Formats: sequence, C-alpha cells, structure tokens
Amino acid sequence: MRRPRVCMLLATDRLGGPGKGLVQFLRHGGLAGCSPVVVAYEAGEPGETEFTRAVRDTGADLRILRQRGAFDVSLIPQALRVVRDEGCEVLQSHGYKSHAVCACLHAMTGLPWVAFVHGWTAENVRVRAYRVLEQALLPLATRVVAVSDALGRSVWPAARRRMVVIPNAIDPAEALRDGDVPATGPHSGAHPDAFAQVPQVPGGASQPEAGDPAEALRDGDVPATGLYASPDASPDASPDASPDASPDANHDTGSDAGKGDLRAAFGIAADALVAGVVGRLSPEKGHIHFLRALARARQTEPRLVGLLAGDGPGADMLRREADMLGLAHAVTFAGHVSRVARVYRALDVAVLPSLSEGMPNAALEAMLHGLPVVASHVGGVPEVVRDGETGLLVPPGDEAQLAAALVALCADVERRKVLGARGRERVLGHFAPHQRAERILGLYHELLQPLAGEGQRHAKLG
Repeated sequence: MRRPRVCMLLATDRLGGPGKGLVQFLRHGGLAGCSPVVVAYEAGEPGETEFTRAVRDTGADLRILRQRGAFDVSLIPQALRVVRDEGCEVLQSHGYKSHAVCACLHAMTGLPWVAFVHGWTAENVRVRAYRVLEQALLPLATRVVAVSDALGRSVWPAARRRMVVIPNAIDPAEALRDGDVPATGPHSGAHPDAFAQVPQVPGGASQPEAGDPAEALRDGDVPATGLYASPDASPDASPDASPDASPDANHDTGSDAGKGDLRAAFGIAADALVAGVVGRLSPEKGHIHFLRALARARQTEPRLVGLLAGDGPGADMLRREADMLGLAHAVTFAGHVSRVARVYRALDVAVLPSLSEGMPNAALEAMLHGLPVVASHVGGVPEVVRDGETGLLVPPGDEAQLAAALVALCADVERRKVLGARGRERVLGHFAPHQRAERILGLYHELLQPLAGEGQRHAKLG
C-alpha cells in the first residue's frame, strides 16, 4: 500500500496532549504508513522547541512557518508553498490556528482535510473566543476527529455529521522511561524557590534531607531516546525504545522502590501519603478544588500532602490559595516536568479534578503507573477511569466528595493496589498506540480513495 503525503499542522512549543499524540502516531506506525511533513510555527526568536525536537527525533520531515503577530495572513501563502513543494495529498490540523490555515488551504487546493479536536480551555474571554472560532471552522473540514465520545457530543451538529472518534493512546515503553528533569528556566512557570525550599510536611515524621530535584528526576542508567531525546541520541540505545518492548521489563510501577528519591528531593516525609495532579495550571483543570479538598481531607488524614506538576497561568493564584488554606508546607509546586515518570512513582494517588476534559492523557499515564485515580466525572474521563474499578469518580467541583474519596483511599492501601492494578490492565488492553495509528492511516486512505485516478487534485496544486 502506498504512503500518502500528509501535511500535519500544529502550533505548540511544548509537548502537551496534541503534540504527544502526533509524535506517538509517527513512532507507532505513522512513518511506516504515510509520508508526513510536520508544520510548526515560530513566533519569537528562531530556535528548537520541545515539540520540534521531538518531531526531528522521529525522523519525520519538519517545516517551520514564520509568524509575525497574532493574526499573520502570511501564514497561508507560507503553508501553501509547503503543500505544493512537498506534493501533499492530505491536510491535517490541530487547534484553531491550524484549522484556520487548513480551511484556506482546503479551499485553494481541494485537498481532503482532517481536523483533530482535543478539547477546549476557558481561562479567559480570548480563549473562549478561540473555541467559538474552532467550532465554526470544523464543518468546513472533510473529516473531524474527536478524541473521546463526550468531546464529540460537544462539537456543533454541522461538524458532527462528518466526525469520527479516535481515542488517545499511551506508549508504555515511553511513559515508563525515566529521565525527567524539571524545567526551571524563564519559561518553566516554576517558582524560583520551588527547588530551593524544603517543605516542612506535617505528620509527625522526621524530614528527609532535601536533595537536588533535578538530580532525583534524572536517571543515568536509562538513555533518553525517542520522544524527548537529544537529536544525537541513538534510537537503539535503550532496550525499551522499541514500541513492542515489555513495559515490565525494566520498570517497577507498583512498589515503593522508586518513591524515595523524588520525595527526598522535595523534602516530603517518607511516610507521607502523596496525592498529585499532573497537568497545566489553568482554571478548567480544577486545581483550586483539589487544594480545598486537600485541606478538608488533612483534617482527617494529616499525613496526606499534595504535589502539583505543571505550569500555566494559574500558578501564582494557586500558591496564594495554598497559603490561605494553610497548605504552604503541605503542597509541592514542581513546575513543568517534561518527563513525568518519576513524578507518578512518587505518588500514592493521582487526582484529576478537571472541570472540563477531552480525553485525559494524565489519567492514562497514572493508570499505566499502577496508580488509583480520583477524577471528576466530566467529558471523556469516564471513558478512561471506571468508577469503583480503576478509580473513583466525583462530581466536578465537589470538594467535599473529592476530600472523602481521598480519605477513603488513604485509609485502604489494599484498595489502592487493586484499583491501580486494574487501571494498568485496562490501559494496556484498550489504549494501544499502534491501534490508534492504524485507524488514522485508514482514514487517510479512505479520503484518498475517491480521488484515485483523478488529476484534478494535482492540477489545482500546479
């Protein structure tokens, strides 16, 4: 079967959900089944980003569009030049900006266009306006791909008629690989003192001597290959670099063996019960409800402490809230961590307090690490977390029920183990990356089939 040339547009610097999904697709069959050219955007000083580095590591072709200002119409002729020069046959977009560019390319070339929908945020009026723009553009696409059934139901009806649902997936070999280093630079979002201060965690236990978090998150025994490696890393350097590698071969996901180093680095007591949230610090992720629930739960279980891994516009507000709740010494703000395996290993319970969610990668990651998950019953979360089977679901924003769920799991270590084991089994059985890649590749071929033998498509590109 021939490999169609696919132009994939995504505006991001970080490897968030959409970026991880695109790179994962390339690594798990995408490069073999199609000929991709990934298009990224550059608005500031030229330089490599976390996303472009990950794309280059896969071996895929990468092209950069130079953006001048928030609304730069020159992006369209730049993108058109890429499509023509590369002989692209399918357009693919992620996010409102790329949807807008692809809508123009689709009208100008007649190429089939696949628009991915990953979910929306709502932290301010501008972002909410982007959501409306994205919804308005989706009906123009040839196909719309939603990452969960719940998200698909929120797409406007005009686009829903041409929509398919292809859930997110997770690569066990990649997600379980160590080597995380917290980003503490000017764009990390981490408080400058986040790694200098040693939180005095209450609970009666003696405090371990604080180490270097950057060192604790680094694993010198496992070469960084694949998704987040340096461009010079060999793809064969690590035995778990293969997508078919057993996730149990080199990693202990269920024991306490890997908990101590990170906890010691952050000054968290060895006997503390750690509940953590991994994700962007923005209002729709519900971190403020987690902090308030944590304060309630600690009245019953004082050993319980919190860890927030991520950055975003809500960081300063959340620190102030933690101070007002008396949690200043019971919550660790780790900032952005590009590789989160060691973070999950430091946790006893993973929490997803989101107010809205498409298909939560954080839940998939936590379950893969054998953690029980306490999550909001919202969006695509119930499609991943089964209430009472792999975790506990609570109403979004309900701090009392969230606190009760945390206390219940803290009190029952065996229940935590059972939920975690079942969650890991579910992820490995239902969210395989090669299956997702096969569905996306099938979509490309379906769209190109009616055009086989026709010269109109290439004539319009000339």
